[in-house]
Amino acid sequence: MTAATGVTPAAPIAPAFPVDLEHVLACGVMRFFPPMEARDDTGRPLLEGRSLRWPPASSDYRPCSYAGSRDGHAHLMNVAALRQFLAHKQTALDWLAALSRARRAQVGHGNRALHLLRTTHAAYHAPKAWLLTATPDGPLSPPPSIAGAAKVAHGIYEGTLGFLHRHGLAAGQALTAHDLARDAEISGQLIGRKEVCAGPPEMIATVIALMLDPPEPYATAETNPPDNAPTAEEVTNLAQLLWQAETMAQANAYGALTGRTPPQDACAKVDLSPYVRVTFPNALEPVLAVMNGRAPAVGLLRAYGFPQAEDVRSAAPVLSALATARTVLLLPPRAPELAAMVPHLRRQSVAAIATLDHQLAALSRYALTTVAADARLLDLFFGPLNTAPQRLSKERS
Repeated sequence: MTAATGVTPAAPIAPAFPVDLEHVLACGVMRFFPPMEARDDTGRPLLEGRSLRWPPASSDYRPCSYAGSRDGHAHLMNVAALRQFLAHKQTALDWLAALSRARRAQVGHGNRALHLLRTTHAAYHAPKAWLLTATPDGPLSPPPSIAGAAKVAHGIYEGTLGFLHRHGLAAGQALTAHDLARDAEISGQLIGRKEVCAGPPEMIATVIALMLDPPEPYATAETNPPDNAPTAEEVTNLAQLLWQAETMAQANAYGALTGRTPPQDACAKVDLSPYVRVTFPNALEPVLAVMNGRAPAVGLLRAYGFPQAEDVRSAAPVLSALATARTVLLLPPRAPELAAMVPHLRRQSVAAIATLDHQLAALSRYALTTVAADARLLDLFFGPLNTAPQRLSKERS
């Protein structure tokens, strides 16, 4: 157990995560970057089929029979995860509605797709608020209702990212549950790399509709969490800091990789693998952007380039770094402006992440970080900037 966090580190998360986990757990807001390789308080893995330590049993899977793109697909669906959600369905729905109301109370009414994106982002990361809470008895384990809600929210989050990528911000202004569910079906987003979405069509539509237009709360034992459990307001506050840190992470990692690419010769190849950092959510997207010669904001990271309603309340160092980060995400890898902009972003991000660390500490639930945000820490997480001329090898494609 680390004195800094009160969390007992697990074995290394995965070979793809190149930073020592115990070190990460002392790194302020960036301690929330790693995947949730943990279990809820019933022992079920939070990552389900993506878990390397606790992969679901083969008996957890069955062929999908829902009409549409999933019907009879070679990828199976995780019926055990679905059963967990259904067993705690009302509590999970109450939690998702509470997160939606908390988000709306913070930033008001706005673009519906962005609201859904940010609410599902909060719901997906919510178990970390339990896992990284410092208590005298050690970390908390999230209950199955929170875990099940996170798994459902993750699918909707991915679908909303895809919707904004394909259709843009304006299309999300009047988004309905039917719009998003239909878009996910048509675009193939219900079919994952290893398995298909296990949610029945009517359940998917119900959850989306509830998060877009949450009902008013009512007092039940299920909607009043234990005294030491994170509240919806706390989780949405945490998710706001995490979203801002993720935006800076995407831009810093992308900027570092662009410094490894040939400036002019499109036929020159550089092996980027020594410089890739898989240390934050959607970390492969900047890599794909560089490999494909496009700006990250043209792809799945488009939503990270949109200004957010809560930006007006952010501290000056955070606002400055976010503005630069969003500009970087809009530029293709060989844009000449990146040469000066990327080092400037790195300097801004040191101050901004230090500010986010202080804001995280002010939430009072999480132990103070013992690793200060500095340039070396950002090099570790996002890759060092290239300060020497790049040696190129010529290969014809």
